[in-house]
Amino acid sequence: IPQPNGTPLVIPRKPSDTTNETLGVYNNPLNLATEPLKELQQVGLDWVDCLRARPLERSETWLSLTSQQYPKWSYGLSSLYADPKSLDKAMNKVYREALPFLGFNKNITKGYRTLPTEYQGINLRQMSIEKLAKDLAILLRHWQSSSTLGQAFQMVYEDFQMEVGLDGNIFSHKFSKYEKVVSHS
Repeated sequence: IPQPNGTPLVIPRKPSDTTNETLGVYNNPLNLATEPLKELQQVGLDWVDCLRARPLERSETWLSLTSQQYPKWSYGLSSLYADPKSLDKAMNKVYREALPFLGFNKNITKGYRTLPTEYQGINLRQMSIEKLAKDLAILLRHWQSSSTLGQAFQMVYEDFQMEVGLDGNIFSHKFSKYEKVVSHS
């Protein structure tokens, strides 16, 4: 790529399984979720290491979690191709290490970690639910709109209708009846 001063800039070639950070989101051309999940987990573990090196008051740790770490962790969730179990497994390791700094036993069960405080839980976010919420927000925002993503949603929906062979609202039918004719990808 020619630069204003006349020198060329070479774009390095990388293998397709290389994970890169692009605009704050870790991804790779093969859409493998393993490396981005490791990076997301490492960001959380780095935060815990900072807490170990220089502990904060509990209230400040909670403030750091809610105002800095949650936005950092959830920023690229919509583009992450990870199944919910893998995502929760990666983040549970971070939560387990962070719990003592938040004032809780690190061996507390996942149910109490994610249970709202009204029911005596800790109310930590479950990242798979956060990802689902972000994905649904994108779907609702672009469904039946003229945006590029809205048009892509419409084409995928129409292709699915043709594949199943039904007209109208295909989601009103029982999936178990038609699952044999749908390709699983």
